[in-house]
Amino acid sequence: MGLLLGACGADSAQSLVASGKALSQKRDFRGAVVQFKAALQEDGRSLETRNLLGNALVELGDPTQAAIELGRAVEQRPAPDSWLADHARALLQVGDLKTLTSSYAETALQDAAAQASLKASLASAWSAMGQAQKAESAAAAALAAKPDFGPALVLRARLLASGGNDTEATAVMDQLLAREPGLPEAWHLKADILWHVKRDREGAMLALEKALQAKPSHLPSHLALVQLHLAVKDFAAAKEQVGALRKALPNHPHATFVDAQIAFLERNHDHARELVLQVIKGAPNHVGALQLAGAIEAQSGSHAMAEHYLGKVLQLKPELVLARRRLAQVQMRLGQPVRALATLQPALRKSEASAEDHALAGEAQLLLGDTAGAEASFERTARLVPDNRPARAAVALAAPTHDEDASLFGELDLLPAAAQVSTTELALISAKLRRQENDLALAAAQDLLRKQPQSAAAAYLIGRVQLVRRDSGAARLAFEHALMLNTHYFAATSSLAALDLVQKKIHQARERFEAAIKLDPRNHLARMSLAELRLSQGAPTDEVNRLLVDAIRASPGEVGPRLMLVGNHFSTKKYKEALVVAQQARAAFPNDTGVLDALGRAQADSGDRLQAINSFKRLAELNPTSGLAHLRLADVHKLSGDLAAAEANLQKALDIEPELQSAQSGLLDLLLATNRHNDALQMAQRFQRRRPTESAGYLLEAAVHVRARAANDSIESYRKGLEKVINGSELATALHKALVANNRWAEADQLAKRWTAGQPEDQTFEYQVATSAISRGNLEAAEEGLRQLLVRRPDHALALNDMAWVLAARGKPGAVHYARKAVEILPEQPALMNTLALALAANKQVAEALDIQKRAVNLSPFESSLRLNLAKIATQAGDKELARSELQALHAVGAALPSRDEVLKLLSSL
Repeated sequence: MGLLLGACGADSAQSLVASGKALSQKRDFRGAVVQFKAALQEDGRSLETRNLLGNALVELGDPTQAAIELGRAVEQRPAPDSWLADHARALLQVGDLKTLTSSYAETALQDAAAQASLKASLASAWSAMGQAQKAESAAAAALAAKPDFGPALVLRARLLASGGNDTEATAVMDQLLAREPGLPEAWHLKADILWHVKRDREGAMLALEKALQAKPSHLPSHLALVQLHLAVKDFAAAKEQVGALRKALPNHPHATFVDAQIAFLERNHDHARELVLQVIKGAPNHVGALQLAGAIEAQSGSHAMAEHYLGKVLQLKPELVLARRRLAQVQMRLGQPVRALATLQPALRKSEASAEDHALAGEAQLLLGDTAGAEASFERTARLVPDNRPARAAVALAAPTHDEDASLFGELDLLPAAAQVSTTELALISAKLRRQENDLALAAAQDLLRKQPQSAAAAYLIGRVQLVRRDSGAARLAFEHALMLNTHYFAATSSLAALDLVQKKIHQARERFEAAIKLDPRNHLARMSLAELRLSQGAPTDEVNRLLVDAIRASPGEVGPRLMLVGNHFSTKKYKEALVVAQQARAAFPNDTGVLDALGRAQADSGDRLQAINSFKRLAELNPTSGLAHLRLADVHKLSGDLAAAEANLQKALDIEPELQSAQSGLLDLLLATNRHNDALQMAQRFQRRRPTESAGYLLEAAVHVRARAANDSIESYRKGLEKVINGSELATALHKALVANNRWAEADQLAKRWTAGQPEDQTFEYQVATSAISRGNLEAAEEGLRQLLVRRPDHALALNDMAWVLAARGKPGAVHYARKAVEILPEQPALMNTLALALAANKQVAEALDIQKRAVNLSPFESSLRLNLAKIATQAGDKELARSELQALHAVGAALPSRDEVLKLLSSL
C-alpha cells in the first residue's frame, strides 16, 4: 500500500479525481475510494473531492465514514444543493436520524432533484421515528419537487403499505419498476409486501434477487434474504447468502453480525458470543449487536450480562419496544419485579402495548403483592390478540431498514421456554388472592411449581402467598428454595432479608446483601439495599454515601443509585452536593424524568431558580400526563415571588390530574395568601359538585374556613361532608379534631361514641380519639384508648410512641418497651427516637439515652426541641461540656427560640 500511495503522489490531484470518477462510472467504488483518498493527500482542502469520496463510500457500503466525509464537505456554507442532499442521504443510511432532522428539517433547496432527494431522506427519517404525519408531508414535498422521483415514490408506497393499503402500494411499485427496473429500493419494498402481508416467500426472494441484480451491494436486500432463509431454518442457504454479502461488501461488519445471528439460532452460543463481541468492539453502539449479545447471554443463563447489554440498547434507542420488553423479561428472571415494572412503564402508557407487555406487568405486580393491579393487567392481556399479524406487518413496513437497525432480533426468542411462567395460572392465583381465598391461591402456586420445578418465580410466589397467610416460616423456606433454583433471584434475597430484620437478625440481613453483591458486583439493588440497611442502623452519612458511589461505579447505566444519593444529600441539606450528583445523572440520563425532577429541585434549593424552571419545563415535555412538573414549577415561581405564574402552573397540574392533593392544597394556599377567600371557596365547591360522594371537596372547604379563622363554619363543612360521603373516615377524624381544638368536648364525645359504634374498625379515628385525650389532660383515658388500639394494631408505631409518652408522664413502667418497639418499626425517625431517649433517661439508662438522642439530632439538626432534650440528657449523664455546647447553640438563635427562658435557666445552672 505504501508503494501504491507513493506512486499516486506523482500524479496531480486533478488526475486522481478524474481517475476516481471514471472508476465510479464503472461501479469500481473500491478503486474510486483509493483514488479520491490519494487526491485528498495532495489537496486536503478540496471539498469537492471529499464529496466524491463520501458518495463512493456510500456505494461501497461504508455509510459511517461516508457521513463523516460528506459532513466535512458541507461544513463551509453555502454548499451546492446536491452535496447537502448527499449528506442527508448518508445520515439516513448510517441511522443518525436526530442529526438529519435537526439539520435539514427546515432546509429548502433550489435544485429540484436535490430538493426531492433531501425531502425523501427526511420522510424516511420521520417514518423511522414514528412521526407519520411529518413523514407524509416530507414525502409530498419530495414528489412536488420531482413527481417521478423514485426514492420518494418508494417511500409513498411504503407509507401506503404500512397503513394497510398494500394493493395501491403494489400498484405504485409496479408502475415505478416498469419505468426504473434498476431501483433496488423498489424491489426491496415489493419483497417486504410479498413477505409481510401476503406471506409469499418465493415471490419475496425473487424480488430481492432482482434488487441485488440492480445493485449487488444493497445491504438491506442481502439481510432480508438471510432472514427469509432463516424463517424456514435453512441455515446452509443463509450462510451462502452471507458469503454473497461478503463478496459484495468485503469486511462489512454486518456480515460478521449475521454470522453471529446464525450461530445463535444454531444454539452455538459460544461462537455467537465471539462473533458479536467482534462487532461490538468495532461499533460499541451497534444496537442490533447489543440486542443479540443480550439474547446470547440470556439463553446462556447470564442474566446480569443480558441486562447490561439490553439496558445499553434502551439508553441508545429508548423507543425500541421489543428491547424494552426483553429487558423486563430478564429483570423478572433476576427477581427484580420493581425494575421490570419501571422498564415496562413507557410501553404500557401507549395504546398499542402488547399482550406480552401486560402479562409481564401482571406477573411483576403479583410478585409485589399488588393483586388488584395484577388482575387488571391480566384482563388487558386476555383482551388482546397475541398474534396480531396485520399489526406486525404494519410495523415491519413502517420504515426502511437502516444498517444500524438491520437485525433478525425481532424473530428471536430471548429466553428459554422453560423460564416462562404461565400467564393463565398467574391470573388465577391473582384472582384468588384478591378474593382472599389464600389457601386456594397457595394450592394453585404449588401446582404451578410442580409443573415448572425449575422456576424460581413460582417458588418465590409460594413465599409471597405464605406471607399473606402469615406463615413466615413457610415463606422463608419458599424464598430459600427460589434462591436455590436461581442464586441471582434478588426478590428472594430481599424478602429473606426483610424476614431477618423482623426477627432482629440484622447481621444476617446485611450478609445476604453483601453475598448478593459478591455474586454479581453489578447488582445495584443489592448495593442500594445495603445502603438503606446501614442508614437504618444509624451509620454515618458518609459511609452510606460511599456505598452509593460504589453502586454508581459498578453500575453506571443504572439511575437508581444516583437518585438515592441525591436524596441522601437532600435529607442532610447538602444542596450543592445534591446538585453535582444530579448534574452528573443528567449527563448520563438526559431524558429520565426522575433525574430531571431531582436536578430541578437541586437547582432550586441551590438558588439557581432559572435553571430549575428550565429543568421542570423539560420534565413537563417528557411527561405530559403527570402534574408533577407543573407542581414543581409552581413552587419555584412562589419562591421567586411570581404568584401569577405559580397559580397558572397549579391550575395546569389540576387540569392534568384533578385528584392531585398537593396541587389542590397548593392552589388553596395561594388563593388564601392573596386574600381570595371567595375564589378558594368556589374552587372547593366546584370540586364537591364534581365529586359529591368524596371527601376532598369538603376538606378543602373546611380548610378555607380554618384559614379565615371561621372555626364554626369549618365544623359545618365537615358535618356536611359526613352526610354525603360513603366512607368518611377522614372527615370524621378531622371533625373530631376540630371539635376538640375548639373545646366542644361534649360534641366530640358524642361523635366518638356514634362513629365508633358504626365503624368499629376505623383505627385512624380511634387513634385520634386516644390522642385527643392527651391534649385534654385525661391521660388515663388516653392510655386505655391506646391499649385497645394496640391490641388490634400492635405495629402502630405512632400509638406505641404515644403510649410510651403517656406511661412516662404517669410514672408507670413499660415506657421503654413501647418506645423501643416504635423505633424498631419506624427506625431513624427523630421524634420517635426522642421519646425513647427520654424514656431511657427516666429509667436511669442514661448512656443509651444519650447515644440515641445524639443520633436523633444528627438526623434533624435544626430541630431545637431535640437539641434541648440532648442538653438535658447530657446534664443527667454528667457531660456538662456537651450540655453547655448545645445550650449555647440554642441561645444563639435569639428571641425567636420558643424555649429561650428554659435554655437560659439551664445554662445558669451549669
